[in-house]
Amino acid sequence: APGAPGVAAARLLRHAALAALQLPTGAPGPDQFVYTESEGANRVESQLWMSADGASKGLSRSPNGKTSVVPRCTIAQAEAKGCYPSAGFFPDMPTSAAVLLAYLNKLQITNTQNRPADSPGWVANDIGKGIFYLMGMTYLLPAQRAALYELMAQTPGFTVVHGVRDAIGRTGVGVEWKFEGGKGAVILNPKTYAYLGVRTWPVPGFHGPGAHAYDGDALIKIAIVNKAGELP
Repeated sequence: APGAPGVAAARLLRHAALAALQLPTGAPGPDQFVYTESEGANRVESQLWMSADGASKGLSRSPNGKTSVVPRCTIAQAEAKGCYPSAGFFPDMPTSAAVLLAYLNKLQITNTQNRPADSPGWVANDIGKGIFYLMGMTYLLPAQRAALYELMAQTPGFTVVHGVRDAIGRTGVGVEWKFEGGKGAVILNPKTYAYLGVRTWPVPGFHGPGAHAYDGDALIKIAIVNKAGELP
C-alpha cells in the first residue's frame, strides 16, 4: 500500500478491528475457565486453563506433559496488590483505544509509562507483547479485540510483512515491530484477520539459552469450559 510503513499497518489493523466487531458475542461466567491450546514449531501442544475471574487456581500443561498450577490473582487484587492478573477474561477492559493503554498499564500487562528515554521502539514492543498475551491466552469480547487492534494502529513502530508463517506453517500477514536489534510479529489470517499466533526473532547472532530456529506459538483453540483440566 502507498504511504509510510506505519500507514499500511494502521490500515490493515483497522480492517482487522472492523472484522473483529462482526464476531459473535458471548462471555464466560466468573466460575468458568478459559481454555487455550497452542503449538510451537516442534508440533507439541501446550494447554492452559485460566480462571475467568482469576479467583480460582488455573492449570497449565506443558509440552513435556508436566502440569503446574496457575496462582490466583483477580483483577481487583492485581490493582491493589500488584500481582500479575491470572484472569482469563477482563469484563471491564475498555473498548476505546483512547483509555485502553492506561488500563493495561495499571494491570501490568503493558509497561509503557516506565519506558527509558533512550530505547526507541519500547512502546511498540511493549504493546505488541501485551497484545499477543491477551489474544493468545484470554477471552476477548469483539469490541475489546477491535480496541486492541486500534491501539496498535495508533502506535508508531508497526509495519506490515506479508507471507509470515506461524509455528505450524500457516501463512499469514505479520504486524511487525523492532526493538534493540530483535523483532516480533503478531500474525493474522490475511482474509479473516483472525489471530494466528506470534513470532519473535532474537538479536542476530544470539545463540545462548533460549535461542531457537523458530521462536513463537500458534493458537490452535480457545474455548470456555467449566473446570480446570476439562477439554471443550
